[in-house]
Amino acid sequence: MIFFELLEKKWAYFFYLIDLNKDGVLKQSDFLSIVDRLEANEQAAISVPQSRWLRLQAKKLFDTLVFECNGRGNDQISLGQWLNLLKQHRRTGNSKFIRIFCLGCVRYIFNLFDLNGDGYIDFEEFQEIYRIYGISEGQIFLAFNRLDENEDGKLSRKEIDAGLEVFFTKESPDNFNYIFGEFHQPTPAYYRLALVG
Repeated sequence: MIFFELLEKKWAYFFYLIDLNKDGVLKQSDFLSIVDRLEANEQAAISVPQSRWLRLQAKKLFDTLVFECNGRGNDQISLGQWLNLLKQHRRTGNSKFIRIFCLGCVRYIFNLFDLNGDGYIDFEEFQEIYRIYGISEGQIFLAFNRLDENEDGKLSRKEIDAGLEVFFTKESPDNFNYIFGEFHQPTPAYYRLALVG
């Protein structure tokens, strides 16, 4: 069994979630397939301009991650590279990249979730995206309620930002650790694939 400290465990779980085809590496197609799935979902009903915007944001976010993980010339990120990125920035005390990454994620995730473009994420929008990532209904409800700090039934960009920052940067086990569902260790077979190749 592979053991991670809490922060590494959260980052590994997030890697596992966004590796949609579960091949053990992140590729641009993992980021773009979310938009593909939204386009295929009639309930989501995203517009062509919204789709183009989301694709552009996905590509930018992925390109930034590839550059930070392994420089130019490689088009995928392994779990080892992903976790080394975290360790490198923690070791040097450089939290600027992590903060910029969080803001990029907030922008991308918020635009993914805010399907009707009203500037807020309601439960139905939140639920639609989380289903794509394979998160259970109970966990979706729990995550939404934990993020909805002012209990108004919708999530603001500020609430999403606060949740992501805690998730990506804090060791303490508090409510925001579960915004992507109750995280667990992916199977040992997945880790062998992701870490060894």
